[in-house]
Amino acid sequence: MKLINERITKLIERKYTIDINIVNQCKRIIFSKQFKSVKNKEGYHILFKSNNKYLFSKLAAVKMFDFYSTNSGEIVSLHQIVAYLFKGYKAFKNGYTIDKNIHVHHIDSNTSNNTPGNLVYVSSQEHLLITQATTMCCDHIKVFNGDCCPFNCKGEEVNNFFHRLTHLVKATLERTLKSFGCNFKIKSHKIFKSIPHYLGFKRFNWCPDFVHDVVVSIQQKMWQDICPSLSLTF
Repeated sequence: MKLINERITKLIERKYTIDINIVNQCKRIIFSKQFKSVKNKEGYHILFKSNNKYLFSKLAAVKMFDFYSTNSGEIVSLHQIVAYLFKGYKAFKNGYTIDKNIHVHHIDSNTSNNTPGNLVYVSSQEHLLITQATTMCCDHIKVFNGDCCPFNCKGEEVNNFFHRLTHLVKATLERTLKSFGCNFKIKSHKIFKSIPHYLGFKRFNWCPDFVHDVVVSIQQKMWQDICPSLSLTF
């Protein structure tokens, strides 16, 4: 199998056996919150070995610090633990290790939401692209004051501006990406949803959740083009 970037991800010849019982023990510790962590200014929960010796011994037993090849085994983020226990250990069993150029991305941009379905491994370049796109979109939504065209294509009065905006944004994204050869349909018709205060929304408490659908679709397209033999799963 040809690697996309050997500097970022390396395939080692040897495959490892992981004790799934210990993996499940770690999951129980995490989801019962039997650990001590510190929340930093970015909202990430950080765990120290000195305060979580039992958990760290179990994580070492399932080779987590071998998978995160640049981690010293003394400090680790909660999202890194969750990502490994649900996804990363499977990659490690197949011979993969990662370095600092592979990140764990929070799909909903909420760094406190460390549920397994909200985490995915991405390259640093992918992470930058996703973050820039999400930030730009949110910045525009923040300043939007509801000033919309008062009539539709039939010349009739528009009563539900956000419903109209939803379909316009959806159609624009689909058709624009189609022009680049990325054919897909955005599954979610609900573009605006409630978001945490950390995004800084003041006047309107809405945020586009189509960002998630677009990112997932683009990631799938990118990976299929680069490595057709792989099926991307989160």
